[in-house]
Amino acid sequence: MARTPNRRKAKTKAGPKPKLAGAAAGAGAGAGSRAKPSSVRVDQRIRQNAINDAELRANAQTILSAIHESRPRNTTSAYAPKQEEFEQFCRHKQYCDGATVTEEKLLLFLVEEVAGRPLKVRSRKAATDTPQDETRLAWRSVRTYVTAITDLYRTQKALGMNTHPSPREDNENYADKGRDTLLDGYSESEFERVCHELWAHSGTSPECHFRTLVDLLFGHYLLTRGGDRRAAEISDLFTFEFAGEGSTRCMPLIFTTRAGKQNQHGRLETAGAYRNRNPLICILGGLSFYLLYRWDLGSEPFPDFSRRSSWYDIRLIKGNGTGRTAAFSYNSQREWVVKAFAYAGVTSQKKTHEQMVGCYLNSLPRKFMRTMAGHPPQAGCFEIRRAGVTPPEVLLSMIWPELDRWRGRFGPGTEQENDLAAMAPFGTTRSSGIRPTPRSRTSYRTSSLKRSVQASLQS
Repeated sequence: MARTPNRRKAKTKAGPKPKLAGAAAGAGAGAGSRAKPSSVRVDQRIRQNAINDAELRANAQTILSAIHESRPRNTTSAYAPKQEEFEQFCRHKQYCDGATVTEEKLLLFLVEEVAGRPLKVRSRKAATDTPQDETRLAWRSVRTYVTAITDLYRTQKALGMNTHPSPREDNENYADKGRDTLLDGYSESEFERVCHELWAHSGTSPECHFRTLVDLLFGHYLLTRGGDRRAAEISDLFTFEFAGEGSTRCMPLIFTTRAGKQNQHGRLETAGAYRNRNPLICILGGLSFYLLYRWDLGSEPFPDFSRRSSWYDIRLIKGNGTGRTAAFSYNSQREWVVKAFAYAGVTSQKKTHEQMVGCYLNSLPRKFMRTMAGHPPQAGCFEIRRAGVTPPEVLLSMIWPELDRWRGRFGPGTEQENDLAAMAPFGTTRSSGIRPTPRSRTSYRTSSLKRSVQASLQS
């Protein structure tokens, strides 16, 4: 017998179909409604990325501007004209990417505009019989162009304007790895020979020879750059006692500075040096003789400590001008260092910052200072045998008698002027609480050192 279909079941089976269609439609509507927030989030992320990129770029430009503003004026005046020449060269060539620095452009610029052209201003070192149109830039001058254009590349790189590799890659060019390291310097014996020759030649132009001696000693022991030494003033020097160093009283020379090529943010940098066992290469002895000649034997008057403006600007290494604040030029500094090296037959690529290292300019490492001065590295072994002889009072009274005027004037007392920089030359600091007589300290160094130097030179 045939079975009749169950209508209720048929309805049940047929019924879900419209529901499925509705569910599908609902699912489609839900998917559409979920797609909207996703696209909104993508748009928000794009806008946020654009805001972040703009903020990062603006911050990079601000920092770059601050670095350029705090850069030494000599660096800016040396780089700016050369970078302008490169930009004019690119405009003349009509490059599609403008003045974007690349290695190929730099090479072509050097060949066409720098290395082959005559000097714009005739050098005083050029031979008089050489025509102006036959003069050429020295290799050192060409290198300054490379440095200036590389600086322009770094600026473009920081601003996101240049994606090319650096035009100056030492590793890829197999540059000499010994350049600008301790291998490119001099030995201790060579340095002593240079100082000995400066002492020996001090009979003629004594101030110039003593000046170069101090220049080299400051670079060797205090690890300062040539520009920092040219800018140094006597108010940057002070001394105080290092207790527990040995049987001889230890009064090191301390040098402070807040400016320099590697110090763009004005932080206080401090370096120091002990008295050396060898008087020929002693930084305190060389400085004493240099100042003794300037203030006792030369025409320069003794400093007036009555006002800061009267002595704060006095140069430590004075230039060739008549004024005591005259700056020592780079060319003069280099020429005299070259002359000193020639005296001793020493060859070094560095002239104004020989073996300069920047790691000790923010502290006073006593172990390093002891070793540099020829003493054992451990504490308690500082001894200067020549310090055992006390010069007579008659001799002491002849050296810088003007110091007596200022003795006791500066200090932390109620009746004294509280000027730390002025207290430094007199060996009085608030922290140490000591007041050694300046005459006995300074005059002793100069008198005993002079006898030692004369004996060494005669032998």
